[in-house]
Amino acid sequence: MIRSPRAAFGVAALLCGFAMVATAQDKKAPKGDKDFDDAEFVMKASEGGLYEVQVHTLATKMAKSEDVKKHATMMLKDHTKLNAEMKKVASAGGLKVATKIDAKHAKTLETLKALKGAAFDKAYLDDQLEDHEADIKEFTAASEMAKAPALKALATKALPTLKEHLDMVKKAQDEKGDKK
Repeated sequence: MIRSPRAAFGVAALLCGFAMVATAQDKKAPKGDKDFDDAEFVMKASEGGLYEVQVHTLATKMAKSEDVKKHATMMLKDHTKLNAEMKKVASAGGLKVATKIDAKHAKTLETLKALKGAAFDKAYLDDQLEDHEADIKEFTAASEMAKAPALKALATKALPTLKEHLDMVKKAQDEKGDKK
């Protein structure tokens, strides 16, 4: 779920915004929606980020298609970079990041590990489609409603890469005729 644009994140700019977290704690979500919770977002996003590293590492080893392997390698690089940025921003803001993936992602990994060849490639791409669609929704919400300016900035900067990843997955599915 955590992605990083190829351009370097401005860590100093992101971190300085955390100083304003305490004064922004009462900010409400628009239109009566549930209040946005920075800590909840960081925990969920960091769980997803850990999963992304694990699933892309798996795909670099198990994918049949060289294109899928290249895709996984690029995704691994982007997610590793964003995970590091998320950890820095969270730490500066006193927020905790996940140390392990959740049960749902663990089950998906086990399912993928049992597949071989083209079946693995298809299941991996299907998972990435769903995952990136969900990530874009979560990061969009964070970019609009996060209380910590540094977290809002991180989510905003990650969105273009998340959208790029989603487009790449769709393209890979179309090329393989595997669209879900």
